[in-house]
Amino acid sequence: MRRLIIWLSVGIIFLTTSATVGGSWLGCELGIHPVRVPDKYLLSQFTLPEPQQVRFASQDGLQLAGWFFAGRSRATIVLVHGRRGSRAWMLPDAAYLHKAGYSVLLVDLRYRGESQGDHSTFGAMETKDVEAAITYLLARTDVDPERIGVQGTSLGGVTAILAAANMPAVKGVVAESPFKDLNSAIDYAFQHAKEGVGLPKFPFLTMSKQICQARLGVDFERINPASVIANISPRPILLIDTTLDDLIPRDSVDTLYHAARTPKYLWKVQAPHGKGWETNPREYERHVVKFWQQTLPIPEVERS
Repeated sequence: MRRLIIWLSVGIIFLTTSATVGGSWLGCELGIHPVRVPDKYLLSQFTLPEPQQVRFASQDGLQLAGWFFAGRSRATIVLVHGRRGSRAWMLPDAAYLHKAGYSVLLVDLRYRGESQGDHSTFGAMETKDVEAAITYLLARTDVDPERIGVQGTSLGGVTAILAAANMPAVKGVVAESPFKDLNSAIDYAFQHAKEGVGLPKFPFLTMSKQICQARLGVDFERINPASVIANISPRPILLIDTTLDDLIPRDSVDTLYHAARTPKYLWKVQAPHGKGWETNPREYERHVVKFWQQTLPIPEVERS
């Protein structure tokens, strides 16, 4: 009888451990292989010229894809999509910025669109992809190296902040719906998701993080825009807070704004996560274009 109890105990422990590890591995798998959604917009929906199809290498040798729209000005803005999207998701921004005279580069981050890559890295290597895009622009003769900015939504906003903090070549940043740090964003997302899957935060969340960090070779503590955003100063930043956001902690953008140094600007719009333009396109364009006109001015000679 005692032997039976021991074997039953061992079996229960084995099954419990297997279920915990398996569930945690699945959690990591869903994180690094997010479901890719269809393109939200088509080129034909916007008044834009035929783009240049561009390719450039990431720091770890992946081929990244993009569209370059030459504007009347050599001032150029890199547009960065969110976690599950692609460059096509940034076409509305490309349209109004190009109309305002700017050249724009829309990039596919790794694992998205036409870019290479086997997985997402929660912003760690995606930030390096944005830096590679900036390096690519610096080598173009039709781009003014003193007038390059980055604008991103959701994870794209996070990478814009992280890249600008590390690269003085970025002269300004617009970030919509960025998280303040990766750990709190994952905790928040899991807290909401667990209502549907019934998994407790411990041990599944903790183990999922550990598994992901080991698989990616990434320290989640380092994906922390709030800790580096002050380094962007004296270059300006515009933070856009979508106040109906339920995907990241509610205080994310306010925390980033308070951590940033001047010149800094904050615009709050009643919209869900990453949907500021969809909700109020006229006001969105007015705020963003005004920021870029002040940050990357277009001289009269380039306006005609």
